[in-house]
Amino acid sequence: MTLNKKFKIKKYKGETLNGALLVTLKIDGVRLHVIDGAYLSRAQKPLYNLPKGLEDGIYEIYRKNFKETISVVRACKSDRKKILKEEVYRIDSKIDPRLVIEEYGVLSPEDIKEMLDSVVDAGGEGLVIVDKNTYTRWKVKKSYTTDVRVEGIIPGKGKYVGMLGAFKTNIGNVGTGLTDVQRVCYYTEDMIGQIIEVGYMEKTEAGKARHPRFIRHREDKT
Repeated sequence: MTLNKKFKIKKYKGETLNGALLVTLKIDGVRLHVIDGAYLSRAQKPLYNLPKGLEDGIYEIYRKNFKETISVVRACKSDRKKILKEEVYRIDSKIDPRLVIEEYGVLSPEDIKEMLDSVVDAGGEGLVIVDKNTYTRWKVKKSYTTDVRVEGIIPGKGKYVGMLGAFKTNIGNVGTGLTDVQRVCYYTEDMIGQIIEVGYMEKTEAGKARHPRFIRHREDKT
């Protein structure tokens, strides 16, 4: 049993897009692959408390927010709340019409920015643009950056043993976005107290960054 390797979403990089372009809402949920009746995550782990009888395909599960959604679908206890059918959105070739915004032949960067701003202002996460001919997908979402002070050095594990695993900061651990060379060079307590620039999607209610990634060492700041 394998997941659909052709279903990939590319990050939009500001180019003009051409094709049979379907602009859809991006929701901040949990990806579900239904394969031969099995309900699996992208990591091929079982998901729970989902509606029975879903067709084989790829879905996004969303209830209220990501935290609420993940707490339900990862819990195997029978007394947990159930995900409702209306909280399941198909996102493969049979795109859920509730997600569709409009169809276009050409989209300029200005067009895409205007639509993204409108969706975000309304409380949405972003866009997914789908070429219906090739099923190429681009995700479009706002990102933010901030400068934070390194509070600690977390050693790497697995292939990163002997290297930096992550920087400890007041907005969470930052371990993605680093090259192997940087993991070696920055694996020193001399980095504690230094300023790094961090990109992230949004901040949680607790003030932590969601999906933080290292951008650069701000050697110009102390």
